[in-house]
Amino acid sequence: MTDVEIEVPLFWERIKRFYDSWRREPSTWQDVDAVVLHVGAANDAVVYSRSIALLQWFFGYEFTETIMIFCEQKLYIYTSEKKVRMIETVVKKQEGPHFIPIEFVTRQREEGTENFNRMLEGIKASKNGKRLGEIVEKHKPTGSSAQNWQNFIEKSNLDLVDVGSGIAQVLTVKDATELKNIKTGATISAHILKANLLSKVEKVIDEETNETHRQIASKIEEIFADPARISAKLNPDHIDSCYTPLIMSGGNYDVKPGEENDEKPLHFGTIVCAVGARYKSYCSNVARTYLVDPSKEQKKCYELLVDIQQKVIDSLKVNTKMSAVYQAATKLLEGDNEYLRKHFGRNMGLEFQESELVLNDKNDRLVRPGMVFNVNVSFNNLSLTSGDERKRNYSLIIADTVVVKEDGVDLLTEKAPKKYKEVSYFLESEQEQEAPERKAKVKPEPVVDLDSKRAARSTQREDEKNKAIELEHKRREHQKMLEERSKEEAAARFSNGNKVAKTATKKATSTEAYKDPSGFPADLERNRIKIDTQREAILIPIYGTHVPFLISTIKNESKTDDNLIRINFHQPENYNPKGETDENKMPVFLKEITYRCPDAKTLNALDRGIKELRKRIVARESEKRETASLVIQEKLVLSRQRPPRLSDLFMRPNPGKGKPTGALEAHTNGFRFHLNKGDHVDVMYKNIKHAFFQPAENEAITLIHFHLHNGIMIGKKKVSDVQFCTEVMEVSQAIDSRGGKDEDEDPYREKMLRAKFNKEFGDFVRKVQDQVQGFEFDLPFRDLGFDGVPGRNQVFLQPTVNCLISVVEQPPFVLTLSDVEIASFERVQFSLKNFDVVFIMKDYDRPPIHINLISTEHLPTIKEWLDSRDIKYYEGPQSFNWTRIMADIKKNPVKFHTEDGGWSFLNNDEGSGDEEGPDSEEEGDENFSDEEFGGSDSEEDAFSDVDSDDDGDESGDASESEEDEEDDWDVMEERAKAEDARALQKRGRGDFSDDENDRKSKKSKTSSSSAKPSSSGKPPSSSAKPVGKPSSSGKPSGKPSVGKPSSKPLGKRAMHMRSSQLIRHISTPSLRHSSSSIPTWASKEAHSSILSLSDRPPQLRCQLIDLNQVTLLRQLLSDITCTPIIHDHTLHAWEHLVYFTPHVTLSSLGPDGSDTSYNPRGPFQRRMWAGGTIELRNPLQIGVETWERTTLEDVQLKKTRDDQEMIIVWVRKEFGQDEETKVIDRRSWLFRRAHHEVKVPGINQIKGDAPAILHGNRPLSLSQSQETLFRYSALTYNAHRIHLCDDWARRMEGQGGRVVHGPLNLSLLLFKRLLDGGKMENMRVEYRAKNAVCEGEEYWVGEGGDKMLAVKTDGTVIMEADVKPCGEEE
Repeated sequence: MTDVEIEVPLFWERIKRFYDSWRREPSTWQDVDAVVLHVGAANDAVVYSRSIALLQWFFGYEFTETIMIFCEQKLYIYTSEKKVRMIETVVKKQEGPHFIPIEFVTRQREEGTENFNRMLEGIKASKNGKRLGEIVEKHKPTGSSAQNWQNFIEKSNLDLVDVGSGIAQVLTVKDATELKNIKTGATISAHILKANLLSKVEKVIDEETNETHRQIASKIEEIFADPARISAKLNPDHIDSCYTPLIMSGGNYDVKPGEENDEKPLHFGTIVCAVGARYKSYCSNVARTYLVDPSKEQKKCYELLVDIQQKVIDSLKVNTKMSAVYQAATKLLEGDNEYLRKHFGRNMGLEFQESELVLNDKNDRLVRPGMVFNVNVSFNNLSLTSGDERKRNYSLIIADTVVVKEDGVDLLTEKAPKKYKEVSYFLESEQEQEAPERKAKVKPEPVVDLDSKRAARSTQREDEKNKAIELEHKRREHQKMLEERSKEEAAARFSNGNKVAKTATKKATSTEAYKDPSGFPADLERNRIKIDTQREAILIPIYGTHVPFLISTIKNESKTDDNLIRINFHQPENYNPKGETDENKMPVFLKEITYRCPDAKTLNALDRGIKELRKRIVARESEKRETASLVIQEKLVLSRQRPPRLSDLFMRPNPGKGKPTGALEAHTNGFRFHLNKGDHVDVMYKNIKHAFFQPAENEAITLIHFHLHNGIMIGKKKVSDVQFCTEVMEVSQAIDSRGGKDEDEDPYREKMLRAKFNKEFGDFVRKVQDQVQGFEFDLPFRDLGFDGVPGRNQVFLQPTVNCLISVVEQPPFVLTLSDVEIASFERVQFSLKNFDVVFIMKDYDRPPIHINLISTEHLPTIKEWLDSRDIKYYEGPQSFNWTRIMADIKKNPVKFHTEDGGWSFLNNDEGSGDEEGPDSEEEGDENFSDEEFGGSDSEEDAFSDVDSDDDGDESGDASESEEDEEDDWDVMEERAKAEDARALQKRGRGDFSDDENDRKSKKSKTSSSSAKPSSSGKPPSSSAKPVGKPSSSGKPSGKPSVGKPSSKPLGKRAMHMRSSQLIRHISTPSLRHSSSSIPTWASKEAHSSILSLSDRPPQLRCQLIDLNQVTLLRQLLSDITCTPIIHDHTLHAWEHLVYFTPHVTLSSLGPDGSDTSYNPRGPFQRRMWAGGTIELRNPLQIGVETWERTTLEDVQLKKTRDDQEMIIVWVRKEFGQDEETKVIDRRSWLFRRAHHEVKVPGINQIKGDAPAILHGNRPLSLSQSQETLFRYSALTYNAHRIHLCDDWARRMEGQGGRVVHGPLNLSLLLFKRLLDGGKMENMRVEYRAKNAVCEGEEYWVGEGGDKMLAVKTDGTVIMEADVKPCGEEE
């Protein structure tokens, strides 16, 4: 009662309506001199009371033990002291002169006759003072006060007259507030009838259960007690049932509203259902008859009844007599209307039935706008000529709630269908319906459905397909209209020079630390670096002079183990963005500087000092940027009354350390969150763009979320999303810890807590909405929700009226639909189970918002939802590079929308595919496609096609063509030997090449061959027999001429000696290509490049498999995948990749920083990782000396689709311990011409269907950073610039940034398989790199079909790996 607030204007308006009616039509009021309205104590037995209804009509609340006396010039209100204080506020808030003065009479505990005499004097002073009008009702007011008044007034000698007709006249016409409440109640009635009651009846029929009418009704009535099952917005205090829902069948149709349903089971014949809902005490009603296996006679009767009701509704016109409405409808009956109900309903409102306004042939009152009728028509006590008694006797009833308007009638319960096809169900065949005579003799056999017996099937389902087609047609037409409107709005938005906003020019900050050297610190020491924390500068000695630099000019700083400290500075082109002026740019700048410090302690102090100072400055600048864009908020005005309050909440983001709790209050102009420690956070109403209330249903959290127009500071962070919530699970666990109850009670307790918190939050939301004009909370539509990936993690997204949100998981995701211009569905293909959607903002400066990996089952629902929100969407099978597209559009948006057709290129039927996705960019180190081999269909076609004519004779005889080309071969070999000699001389060592005699002996071998490993499992020897094609046996041939290697760990010196011996004494023939093995179409450069590889000698190296290297790799993979480190005493299938790293000097690296050991010479310098196989026969032991044998296996020349040459080099690596070969690693590289020598090809999309979507165990979401790429390059001693230099990767390789290593992706694929429990020992891995993925680009690793896949979010396959047992063929 303390929360009661009377609507002042509405109160006085209704008081005036009451007096106007009394004064205007005194005869209707029986010419009374005064009117008394008397309400006694609360009485649960009284459901409807006109006195209570009238009092509620005035105040909006049910005031008990209250008397109102309406006199001609004064209004008396007799009630308790507390209620008097509340009603007095109405008088005080009324501006200007009051319509009528109010005199309050306070009820006393020990009541005498003094107050009654005071009111009696007022009655006698009103008009003639003799006739007192009252409301005569069946139930007399109860309570001592009521009884005292009744006894007093009977002795007063006044004439008591019933003025029920006058009261009805006042309540008949509804105002806007009343109509809104009745419409809400009617919507609830129709919803419960259709979604709950009808569904329950259908379920009983389908399952043939034996439930009674009363059981079904009681389950439906439970919904009124828990209206959150209908909508979370509904306040339980506002919802009630007008009567217990009615279910009638089996011949008994005489149950009236307010009576109990019988205990008979539901009969599958004629079923009558009725539901009446009250919303804020205003009544509504709906009733339907459902026919199971109806006869033709029943069909005819039902359709006639529908026509009669429609005629009644159509005849309810303003100023029409109610008797005329009845007569117009009965004319549809050709003969006797004895079965027709004697009236067609009554006026309704605060009362379910207002007896004075009934639609019959005797009531000549006029229909007026604002009247609400329960139009109820029925045929009673009908009978069929056949069938059992329960089915033979039936009635038909249809009832709806309608409101009369000036221009017609509104049907408020139209959502409950009533057409014959929508209410008829069939369980029997047509033959049985047409032959009732035969059914009397032979027991009918029900029609058996293929899927289930006696399935209750409505005829409306026959039209579902046509309806779906019609809806799709309407949606397409609507989408066409939206497309045209979008073009017009965009053209208008960007017309008149209204281009996309440019970034404002800002002045660069000064880099001056000191004005002159006199400001230098006094304690400078010669040749020592000095950190000046006060000036935030570092003074560096250069040529004996200290040069100051602001810490803000330092890009990064690092120290090494050999006592070096390196400082990198911002370069002017990077340090000054385009928006800044060039005022501080200088033609000369310092890029980096390195110092050696012999004192490790001093070095550490310098390193720590620079890092801490940089950290402090970065934090300060970040905070300054955040606060610079803050908008000053208005001050909170505290409410004078007790504000709505929610306690024991915690806030996200966390405003302090730990997890502090507090209370949320709603004040005059904003919310205030009081932390228990005394601090507070204010959120103004005007700054809230969207407010959401999400109850805990499937989640363990109930929350209120605010999405703000302008960010506010929470702690030291600027945030645009604030959330207040309670976790159900934590509270439940706290109760467990205190109470120690049984585990069986946990689900029940948790359910009760959810309901409790949802109700508390719901009450708070409703109070705020009532208190703050125009402030509303959005509630998510869970039924329309779907899983997707808007960021890095998969979340459950739910639409609301204005947004698409996911606010349970952090960080929250809120997409405002009004900011969206279009939506693009991508990767929509029949073969895919997932698709993506991209939202393009109306503000083109905002990046498009991607939501990935949405299940295709949600596609129709999302389309329908977007269409209902007037958002144009497009659909297609491809993905687009939106960064590039939006950059092009922003150059000239007017031209894009007016001349280029706008977004029409996204139409699936019109798109030419010119705008390709990120997977179509120039391929890099791992970007390798089948189509570049002329459309090869298989890996064997791409890598293993060697013409039989190219094979040399194994006896060693050269062909004639080889002899003709011998001079050219000798020339090329001599050049190669000279270059090798110069390189070896630079390195100062010759251990990795054969001596001259070995070279001469190898020169006489057969060309175009490679060493074939034997099956002995021992390291190779010089007697290996060459063949022309690569071998897959994986076993080295022969054994070294040195002693048997030991499995014991060796020291560095012993290991170096053994490695040298192995390399010096083991000699194997190398691959040689003659002119006959090179295609005739090969260019001169390709011919020369292939021949340059022919004399590459095999390499044999030894190395100790140390624990440190593999531990670093395992730590890196653990950091990338956020999984625990896997410790093992053996190497996994991918871990050998970080051993036997290249032993080359910097001068021997290629222009791109790659190892050139097996690179062709000439223009083919762009190296790309293509694929290969790994055969893990037995794991390599950690801490044991291991040998590696590397052999050039094959060289192939291919052409791409655009007729460009490329060279494919196959290398075979074998790893063993003792005399056993344990791992065989075949890998291939693809070499292309450098960019500056060929025209860079256009962007191509990978053709063919996208790969099967990842499934099985949850795939890993990955995104590599610059740090991870650097660490993997360091582990593999790989200096390839495509992985390290962003500028090189973009400018020289045509990539979108630093490219992720192919071996790293392979390692992640196999690591994921190991995490999923997959076997790796004695397995063969065939892998293939298909597309590049760049730094910062999100991709997924998991199981797809029978392969392990690395897949971009847009479905582009990066790498695939097929893991099978050794020896198993494709």
